[in-house]
Amino acid sequence: MKTGTIEHRPRITGTEEDSNPESVLSMAMRVILLITNPTAVFRQHFDRVSAFWAFGISGLAFTLLFLQSTLDMRHAGYAGYLE
Repeated sequence: MKTGTIEHRPRITGTEEDSNPESVLSMAMRVILLITNPTAVFRQHFDRVSAFWAFGISGLAFTLLFLQSTLDMRHAGYAGYLE
């Protein structure tokens, strides 16, 4: 099944494809590449992600993290200067 330009294929574990030695070797090589050179893996897989979404999602995550931290500090009474 194709959706746009990305091909989605359901992964079923325990199939003949998973027990194929070439498939296992390929997966092992991907893991080793990710450990030794993560930049190349990220560049290869995230070329299609725009900077807007990358910075927007990480910015939202940090905003929520600091908001939660502030609320926790205020609830515990450590952030009296916020009142």
